[in-house]
Amino acid sequence: MPIAKFAPGSGRASVRRMLAWLRGDNPLRLVTLAIIALTLAVAVASIWWLHALNRANIERELTNLSVALSEHVNRTMQTIDLVLSQSLDRIKTQDLADPADRLRLHLAFRDIADSLAFVRTLAVFDADGRAQAISREHPAPEHDIADREYFRLLRDGAVTGTYISGPLRSATTGEPGIAFSRAIIRPDGSFGGIVRVGLDMDYLQDFFAAIDLGPQTAVTLIRDDGILLMRSPPDPEVEGMDLSDTPVFNRILVGRDFGLTWHRSPVDGVERVVSARRLPNAPLVVVLSVPSSTTMGNWYIQSLVVGLGTAATILFLLWLAHYGGHQLAQRERRTRQALEAANAASRAKSSFLGVMSHELRTPLNAIIGFSEVISSQAFGPLANERYLDYVRDINQSGRNLLILINQILDLSRIEAGKHEMRIEGTTLPEVWRHIGNEMGVAATAKGIHLSLRDGDQDEGLVFAGDTRATMQILSNLVSNAIKFTPEGGTVSISAAAASDREIELVVEDTGRGIPPDRLVDVLKPFVQVSDAHARDTGGVGLGLSICSSLAEAMGGRLKIESEVGKGTRVHVYLRRWVDRR
Repeated sequence: MPIAKFAPGSGRASVRRMLAWLRGDNPLRLVTLAIIALTLAVAVASIWWLHALNRANIERELTNLSVALSEHVNRTMQTIDLVLSQSLDRIKTQDLADPADRLRLHLAFRDIADSLAFVRTLAVFDADGRAQAISREHPAPEHDIADREYFRLLRDGAVTGTYISGPLRSATTGEPGIAFSRAIIRPDGSFGGIVRVGLDMDYLQDFFAAIDLGPQTAVTLIRDDGILLMRSPPDPEVEGMDLSDTPVFNRILVGRDFGLTWHRSPVDGVERVVSARRLPNAPLVVVLSVPSSTTMGNWYIQSLVVGLGTAATILFLLWLAHYGGHQLAQRERRTRQALEAANAASRAKSSFLGVMSHELRTPLNAIIGFSEVISSQAFGPLANERYLDYVRDINQSGRNLLILINQILDLSRIEAGKHEMRIEGTTLPEVWRHIGNEMGVAATAKGIHLSLRDGDQDEGLVFAGDTRATMQILSNLVSNAIKFTPEGGTVSISAAAASDREIELVVEDTGRGIPPDRLVDVLKPFVQVSDAHARDTGGVGLGLSICSSLAEAMGGRLKIESEVGKGTRVHVYLRRWVDRR
């Protein structure tokens, strides 16, 4: 089995041909380029619209998710605040110096911590910062927090209500945490210590980790002064970072409690979409940030699909246009070749007809001439009268054949474009003077009334035409009218102004008429109304075709109106003569 072989570089050659075709002067090229430009515009608009749609969907999704996160954290903060309030009320009824009261506080704190998953420790410290009761163990360990910032701020009265510390590490376990503290105020108004809730960071980490929006998604809890308290996923290096001079505070939350923006994170340098929301019941801000590469992943895929589809469409359009242009060029070449062949055949036919007409006319003129001599009996009488009748028939047949040959010669000249025209201003009466007598004799012989209507008025209707061609047109039309009009009928010739630019010559008869379905065909060469008409009247159907061709050669046209049984009107429209001298 033969294996197909492809020449190296054939693909590049095809591309070069296609590019050359695009640079060429081809009408189809402009259409192709316009369609390609439209395709590119639609693709760009689609990508832009998909980008805007994806951004809107992402922002809506992040907003809803941010609300859910904030609501959860806010409920946790409300519960912690309630625990602190209840613990303060309980401490007011206990004596921290009494071991039994400290035990009761330990048991109460332990129950609370066990019932709330987010409470890691619940403890009370005296005015000197020493632990008195703690939920985790009893008796309370020797633990002094006097040097802690949150203790000092509450002791010094710099903070009222619940104070949220920055990120802390447990002195005993090293675990990360955040302290929520309130001051204990004695009845005399003096500072009596603090009650503290240690938040279990794993509780929030687990909850935030459940928000799976892809890699590098981050949920951050920030104090309202900009201190970063925690981040999910955890990053010890950024704990306690001051974010007060970041877009979260100087752009998103300026004058409002919620906002969203697209920016590069100062923490890890990743381009993100950031949603931030203040908590209504705590001085905290929950920030949800998702990398733009993750959020716009669908858009990247959609853009790739649109881009590939557009590229494929453009390549297909180029191929189709190139192929179509190639086929069109081949078709034009074949059409041109066929036209040249047809023109050559027409020229050959016209040349043949012209030569044959000339060759036939010479012996035919001799036949007509000798038959006229014999019929005139110039050299003595014929022996039998029948011979005289035969000679007259020969003469008439010769004349009819000469008319046919002349018509064929005229038709061949017209088709070959060799019919010389001398366009000048003339009128119907001027033309009629050359053929009127001959037409009148033919009409009288058949008993038909022939008239030139309004002959004097027609003198002012000057049209542009070749006198000989106009004579031939009128002669053919009037001869046809006489031929197809029965005895006692009428044939009239008239001229009128068809418009500001045209004069119409009208030949009207009361003959047998032409069926409507044959009005177009009778203008074709060698076509007659019917074979019966041809047998009755003679001729081969060239007269009207020659008239139409001559009228068109003079810049005019021919129109036929007819009704069977009533007659025919032939309109010859010629240009109005304009004397430019």
